[in-house]
Amino acid sequence: MSRDGPILLTGYGPFAHHKVNGSWVVVQELNSIGVKHKDETVPLVIKEIPVVYDAVHEQVPKLWSEHKPRLCIHTGVSHYTELKIEQYARNSVYFPPDVNGKCPEKYECEAGGPIRHETTINVQLICDGANKRQNDVTVLVSQDAGNYLCEFIYYKSLHVGTSPTLFVHFPTIGKPYTSTQMAIGLKHIVETILDNEMDKM
Repeated sequence: MSRDGPILLTGYGPFAHHKVNGSWVVVQELNSIGVKHKDETVPLVIKEIPVVYDAVHEQVPKLWSEHKPRLCIHTGVSHYTELKIEQYARNSVYFPPDVNGKCPEKYECEAGGPIRHETTINVQLICDGANKRQNDVTVLVSQDAGNYLCEFIYYKSLHVGTSPTLFVHFPTIGKPYTSTQMAIGLKHIVETILDNEMDKM
């Protein structure tokens, strides 16, 4: 992890019955709240990504190249009732079509890529640390990112990125948490990562 560079945070755009994607709402709220490490404000770059496989292929490498983030966290919504941090992402099978009705070629993220990529971050440690910082939301480890755009972007970033990367799944807003509660929960996740990962350098 570089000590320089911003934190890159992405949320997804609308899909299916999610006319407003809660992940993007939460990311925008966190951008307003801010993130600190050792009492210093850390710059954030936020980006809304369309729920489109081709958009992920095009935009993710550009975001890494342009911003050279010290940390990257992608987010999305799920059926979970807790915040879930994903342990790894698989290269296939991405069969469900995106909002344009398309699937990736051969239903995989990267031709010839590893079966899966696993984050270098100690996910259980981050969950434990984030849960100790606050009581409004529960943060748990997950080992199934869903074989859709959420897992797809996670694999893509782990494949092309050069700094620690995570994917965080949020419940639907209001089921049970408000967007503000989840933004604060995400803040604690990010700050726990910064405290643990930066201290290794």
